[in-house]
Amino acid sequence: MKKHLGSLVLILILFGCSIETEEKIIQIRVANDSAFDYSNIILNNGFGDRFYGDLPAGEVSDYQYVPDAYLRPFVEFQAEGRTFTRQPFDYTGDSTIREGKYTYHYYIGYTSRNEMQLYFYLKREDDNPLSSRNFNGQ
Repeated sequence: MKKHLGSLVLILILFGCSIETEEKIIQIRVANDSAFDYSNIILNNGFGDRFYGDLPAGEVSDYQYVPDAYLRPFVEFQAEGRTFTRQPFDYTGDSTIREGKYTYHYYIGYTSRNEMQLYFYLKREDDNPLSSRNFNGQ
């Protein structure tokens, strides 16, 4: 019995030491697709705040590595003297994105009543847009 128990412990140690958890390699950046400059960009994709600073109209930020990310992040920034916020209700039922390089595209447009509105979509570098949503700026 001791012989079998010793073998079992040895097997568990060998296999237990060889199992490693793989982290996803995800890189996220922000694109300003508007005619307005953005300032103080904060993005939180469910795993902590990331600061992207200021982004002139038509520009794209540098990539930042993140441990994981949801499709629809919280974002807040200032443009044209207003604060724009996109707040997901929660992440219940949402899945995280797969490994890769992604760009969150933000665009401020006008509604038919001439009100400013924030639009966004997420694009993987080598794919078509994964998600396209329409949100009111607040």
